[in-house]
Order: sequence, then structure tokens, then C-alpha cells
Amino acid sequence: MSKYRSLNYTELSSINIDNFNIIGVFKLTGATGTLPSDLTFPCIFENYEGFQILRKYDKIYNRQKSGASWSSWKELDFNATSFLSLSDTPNSYIGFQGKLLRVNPNGTGLEFDDNFSYSTYSKMKVGNSFPTSPNHSDLFYNQTNNTLWRYDAISSNWIPIDWQTIIKASPEYQANRLRVNSITGKLEISPNGTTWYECIPAVGNKTIELMTFDNVNFSYKYWIAPGQIVIIRNANHIPIVYAKDIEPFFDGAYWHSYPSEPWIGIRPSNIIISDGDGQYIQAANRSVFSDRSINLSFVPINEQANTSENWANFVLRIRNNQRFLNNAIGLGSSTFVLSVTNCSGTASSMSYWLGTWYTQDGFNFQVNVLTLTRRA
Repeated sequence: MSKYRSLNYTELSSINIDNFNIIGVFKLTGATGTLPSDLTFPCIFENYEGFQILRKYDKIYNRQKSGASWSSWKELDFNATSFLSLSDTPNSYIGFQGKLLRVNPNGTGLEFDDNFSYSTYSKMKVGNSFPTSPNHSDLFYNQTNNTLWRYDAISSNWIPIDWQTIIKASPEYQANRLRVNSITGKLEISPNGTTWYECIPAVGNKTIELMTFDNVNFSYKYWIAPGQIVIIRNANHIPIVYAKDIEPFFDGAYWHSYPSEPWIGIRPSNIIISDGDGQYIQAANRSVFSDRSINLSFVPINEQANTSENWANFVLRIRNNQRFLNNAIGLGSSTFVLSVTNCSGTASSMSYWLGTWYTQDGFNFQVNVLTLTRRA
């Protein structure tokens, strides 16, 4: 042991510095591997997870690890006046034009990267442990500690997303209808400012395909920000929350293979309504006709095709009095049936999510594909 023993320095006569993975501070009297060209021994070696420092009495060097590779050693300027002279930053700007600055995956310094521009699409799962074999840009919400993560395949790391900062910029939060529970840490939404319901922040990318559903108990509800798009496959409900106070708008497009009744629609928050009103003008081959249905148990969206190939585009508006209004253009029977609809219905005063899919005869069915874009 050296004279530094009282300071908990351990003397090492020879190590391979590139493969040394014991955390601690050591006195080196010799080493192999990648070393600064002007380093002389003895010196003090500080080894951390993804970060190393070499100290001589008049010089200090450092380097960082990204994945399995170390950066080159950088001699630090004791009187640093520029970004590149700092100890936990890149050595040069060369080759990093147009890239963003971020904290590295090990949380030990700053680096240039553009991983967040590689994808505008994510699949999102919810659970209590990280998914196995994730794809680049996959999202995961951990229900155990209410954290949100995005997978970075470049560094093979899950990167945390500060979802609380994102929701604080939302119109619902500013209207006191969205909050983070101070006790549980969970995101909650309210239809009246008094009763609060748990939901999941589906944020972190422009387009998110939701992968975690419950088609029996409808136990997963998601909040999305204005401008976001969600993709929902093979679900018998639309698990997206809303606050009537901000009068939100949604654009939707669906396809389903169930040969339905003349109308299909949604029951907001899976609660039966009584004043669903649907009007349509329909063209089939060379015939044009119209009709209206009232007192429906759901908010009609579209249909009329009544075949095994049904799809439509619709616009959904929600008024402050829980009045749902929508217009749609639908196609069916290989586009030989065309319908234009104008529909409405009033949701329960306690409704807070878009609801379940129903046919006119009261059958809850699955929609094969739904894309939903939040406009406001």
C-alpha cells in the first residue's frame, strides 16, 4: 500500500486501463491500454461507471464511455472559458453539425446526438417491468413508480421522459382538470374538478401506437397532448381521456370488418345515453337517399354501408355541456356505398374518456384499426 492509504487510495502497479471496471480511486505506478501520450507515472486514477479521470500534479485528463467504446482522453483546462474545455463535454464540434446536446445514457456528462430525430413513431406499453427485446423509440410507462421511458437502440439504454413537465403545459392542467396526485404520483383527470380518475401520460413522440388494452374492464386510460396521433388496433373502446371544459377536437379514421347495423357509435365513458341523433345522406350505385335516427343509446359516428368492409373519416367535437358533435364521410362495399353524416349526443356529466364502440342493436364490437389525432 502507498502513502495514500489513509485517503483510501489503493496502489496498482499494472492494469489494463481500457478494461478496468472496479469503481474507486487508485494510485497507478504503471498501466496499459489507451493512455494520454504525455502521461507519466505515478498518477491518480479515478474510475467511475462510464467516466474516468487521470490526475498528475499539474495536469488532469478525462474520458467518457458510450456503449462499449471510450472517447479519446481530453486534457482539461484549469481556467476553462469555453464549452469544449469542460470536463464532462465532448472534445470537439467536428462531425456533430446539426446534432442536439443531451445527457449521455450513463448520466455522467454531456454529448452530441440526434437519436431523438430518428423516429416520430413509438409503440407504447404499460406494466411493472421493462419490456424484453424493445425496438428503437419504444415507450414504456412503469406503473410501479409512475415513470415514462423511451428506448434508445443506439446506446441500448432506456431514457427517462419528464412527462410531468409536458402535462403542465397542457390546456387541461391550466384549467385545473389535470393534475399529478401529490400522494400517489399518478396522473389524474377530472370532469368537474372534484372527482379525479387515474390516466396514463401517452407522450414522448408525435405518433404513438397503444399496445396495452383491457377490452373487458377498460382499466387503461390514456392522456394525449394537442397535436398527437394515437393508433389503436383491435379494441372495442377508445381509451383516450378528455376534459369538456377545454372543448377538445379530435380527427379520427377507422376500419372494421363487422357487418353492423345502420349506425355505429360510442358510449362516452361506457355509459348509455338516450339522445343520440344521426342524420345521413347516402349514395349507393346510382341511388341517393337520406334518413334520420333519434333516441339512440350512443353518439353515432357513421356507417350505413352494412357490409364486411366499413371505414370512415370523422371529426369529433365535445362542447362544455358534454354535447358530442361529429361529421363523417364513410365508405363501404368496396367504395360502392358512400355516406355523409351529421350526428350528436349528450354524454353523462361524469364522462371523462371517449368510450366504447356499440352498434345500433347494442352489440359492443372491436374496431380493427383506429387513428385519432387530437386537434385541441
